[in-house]
Amino acid sequence: MYSLTGRIRLISTEAVLIAAENVDEDIIEAYNQPPMTVQEVHKIASERRIDPLREFTQACRAERQSMLGRL
Repeated sequence: MYSLTGRIRLISTEAVLIAAENVDEDIIEAYNQPPMTVQEVHKIASERRIDPLREFTQACRAERQSMLGRL
């Protein structure tokens, strides 16, 4: 995880880096939480309350669109 974030740090925009670092923090925080039951995971997923990569993928898409616009 840290090596991937390091690679992102080298080549990506600040927005993508911040989003990646937020994902890192979410992963670390998840390890500090008690385990969820299958029912809890299903409930959260069905309510669409959990999408840990949304901010990161949106930042990547914006960066990609910006790069393609410069071609």
